[in-house]
Amino acid sequence: MTKPPSSLRVLGLDPGFASVGWAVLSVEDGLPDCIAAGVYRSGRDASLAKNVDTLNRIQRLADFLKDTCADFGPHVIGCESMSWTRFANADRSVAFFWGALGSCTQCPIVQTTPSDLKLLIAGKKSASKEDVTLHACAKVTNLDQALNGIRAKTQRNHASDAAAAALAALSSPIGKLALAMRS
Repeated sequence: MTKPPSSLRVLGLDPGFASVGWAVLSVEDGLPDCIAAGVYRSGRDASLAKNVDTLNRIQRLADFLKDTCADFGPHVIGCESMSWTRFANADRSVAFFWGALGSCTQCPIVQTTPSDLKLLIAGKKSASKEDVTLHACAKVTNLDQALNGIRAKTQRNHASDAAAAALAALSSPIGKLALAMRS
């Protein structure tokens, strides 16, 4: 039997419907390296009825997630967990993301609450987006370079949150087991 490659790939996702942050980390010898990061955006097509447009956007999102998993072959997926708000439209939009993700992967998915992500990455539950980005870049080789390729600050924040979700997945029991199995 051949030994599997020692690197572990983790796909981090910052869930959304209009914008989904994503980051792929490769971990070898315990050191995470960002091999790709970005933001998937699904724009509304105003020429279509809203219900038709929504279904098309969900399908495109599912295709993006499926293609990303096929391209990078993650062993684990880390996501910021659903944080139910008081806004039904926002909650419904994020639920579309979860339906799309659930339909296109067999990978274990580790969910971490937004406040736990901030605590894990920046050391405090009230950390700002800038704090999360700064600390994530300090923990992940090449993340700053990947983020610099994203022009809009809000979009960089989505990709940075995705990298934080990937780091959280690595520190979870599932991530630790996956790492142990790769070494």
